[in-house]
Amino acid sequence: MELTQKEVADGCEISRNYYCQIENEVRKPSVPVAKKLLSFLKLSRPFLKLEL
Repeated sequence: MELTQKEVADGCEISRNYYCQIENEVRKPSVPVAKKLLSFLKLSRPFLKLEL
């Protein structure tokens, strides 16, 4: 499944710019945003390399 940054950002209720920064490791997501990303993308926690 290929999604655009905008589709992921919209699905997680965050800005595309913020999602782009997370994707490019410029910023770390907050715990609530990380949970939204995991849920939306149907991923497990280790996939995102987060220290929650």
